[in-house]
Amino acid sequence: MDFGATNNPQSGLASMSCLSCKERKQKCDKAVRCCSRCERLLLKCHYPKPASPPSPPPSSNGSNGSLKGNEALIQGFASIAARGQEYHGQVLNLILEHRQHFEDMTVTFFNSYHKWVPIVHRESFREYRNATRTDICRGLTTLTLSMCLITRPFMDGETPDPLRLSLHKALSRLFWDPESIAQPTLPLIQSGVILSSYEYGQGTSDAAYMIICTCLSMGQVCGLGKPPPGHDQIQYPFPGIWTPRDEGLRTWWASLIHERMISLKNGALIRPLNIETVDTLDVAASLENYDLISISFYCEARAANFPDQVLDLIRNGSTHSSKKQLTFQSLDQRLLMFLKSLIEQHLGTCCEAVAISVSAFVHLHQWRIGSTDSAFSAQDRLESCDAIEAVIKIIANTGTSIPQNFPCQSQYSIQLIYQLSVSIRHLQQNGRSHLENWAKLLVVMLEHQRVRWKIAGEYLSILARN
Repeated sequence: MDFGATNNPQSGLASMSCLSCKERKQKCDKAVRCCSRCERLLLKCHYPKPASPPSPPPSSNGSNGSLKGNEALIQGFASIAARGQEYHGQVLNLILEHRQHFEDMTVTFFNSYHKWVPIVHRESFREYRNATRTDICRGLTTLTLSMCLITRPFMDGETPDPLRLSLHKALSRLFWDPESIAQPTLPLIQSGVILSSYEYGQGTSDAAYMIICTCLSMGQVCGLGKPPPGHDQIQYPFPGIWTPRDEGLRTWWASLIHERMISLKNGALIRPLNIETVDTLDVAASLENYDLISISFYCEARAANFPDQVLDLIRNGSTHSSKKQLTFQSLDQRLLMFLKSLIEQHLGTCCEAVAISVSAFVHLHQWRIGSTDSAFSAQDRLESCDAIEAVIKIIANTGTSIPQNFPCQSQYSIQLIYQLSVSIRHLQQNGRSHLENWAKLLVVMLEHQRVRWKIAGEYLSILARN
């Protein structure tokens, strides 16, 4: 929550309803940290800023202290890089020297960013600190840096955030160190997944792809992708209580999901999932029985099957035209069935799964529109235009009132928004000029994230130029 005022601090209640509940005309319990509705739907909870006298100047223990801490870290990383020897040991000493500052950043990760990459368990993270094995210590150092990196903004005013740049340089050097790669551990793999997510958000999809492929290779060495006893294939990360023993499976699935989203963006090859698929969700309607983040991640894993199937259809040029048309129709129907099930039951809780499955849906129909295959008629292409237009209206409509409530907090959603914006341009060129208002709403969503992710600003620049 950005700010939340209460006239009675001891009660823990705000003086008025949050903006989201007020906008949707929903009952709000006014809990200061986050009202129960926003927490249940994984929405950002904002309260109106109360009228109050001007704040006193920040003390040396406030924002100025944080600024000094940032500057000390930046100088520390620069000094270590200049010495160039025993790099890991020196970075570890820097973390220990500024323990509180790093702890504050990791707390921010768990409170805000963990739900987008839910692979690190708090209890495991605490236990790693007591480890004496060299490989675990090295993995913990890279994991700590990655968690801190993902919390930093892209820009600090008019310039790139200097601490983000320092953390990125240190993390990349440690992750690719031959000594690290030679001794893969779960914390090291987790740091790579987070680093790859960061690279994706900065627009360096090739770097993201190389990192995630390395994570998948290390995961196989560590047995993360191995089916459990009594099963012949890997299992889904089913909803339930989040425990440390689930970390390996979640990390493996996060790697697979990320690999597929990179492939949708740049066409990179991926390894097959080889897992049985079902087109409807089997999560119970009563969400109170489950941890919401575990439900969201389970739906992401289920959604990841569709990029697999879409890419397989597009890349299999040897498929006969009649079979290609039947495969398209079957995949289109199953995607719609999954999206309907997802949106009806869990929209807000599983927004990343929405972004993944809608991305696959749009990719599929854009391919049919541009295909010259005789399997598809002019009417087929027109129906694909209608399908994409319908999706654009649904997604843009979620941001009509409060753009930050749309799942545009992570890179996949930003990529989807850009994909839809480009689709609007193509549809407008084919006479659908009535989509301009929807295009403006999508631009507002990208604007909301340009301070956080570089790709948001880059996509806005591309749309403005063209």
